[in-house]
Amino acid sequence: MSIPTEIKGIKLTPTERYKFAKNNLTRSIVSKRISYGMKRENLFEPRMNNRKLKLDGKEVTDDMLKLIHKNGLSIDRVKNRLYYGWSLERAINTPVNKRKSPNYEGDKYEHDDTELKKKMKKSEIIEVIGRIKYLNNQPDTIVPYVIPLGLKRRSKEYGIDISTVKELEV
Repeated sequence: MSIPTEIKGIKLTPTERYKFAKNNLTRSIVSKRISYGMKRENLFEPRMNNRKLKLDGKEVTDDMLKLIHKNGLSIDRVKNRLYYGWSLERAINTPVNKRKSPNYEGDKYEHDDTELKKKMKKSEIIEVIGRIKYLNNQPDTIVPYVIPLGLKRRSKEYGIDISTVKELEV
């Protein structure tokens, strides 16, 4: 970092230059202070960070910060959760990766998992595999279609041998 000898026409004394370096100031900070009309003795004071962090209109306490860090969260992640409609309590108390978190006690919040638990029926799996086989045997197919890994696993679960599945027209 270079220490200026002059800012906006004001020559800096050695003590001012020392304070400039010690307080990690920049030329633009000092020039703004000059343009605001600050007194010369206050130009080289350290920067102050008096802003209070607020989430959802409430000031963040030390306990809240400890809980946020304990759950592996960042302030930005909590802000995103609030933006997407989470309550402040839920946004802070839900860890990033629930299963790996030491203080995870199960899901306290109600949500509908029926969509996630639905499995494809055996007949649907056979249909999809048959259609993929049909598409792969078409003359205009340049890159063959691949049977997804999840479908292969599910077919194994149902005891379906993929090689015996017949082609099914699309």
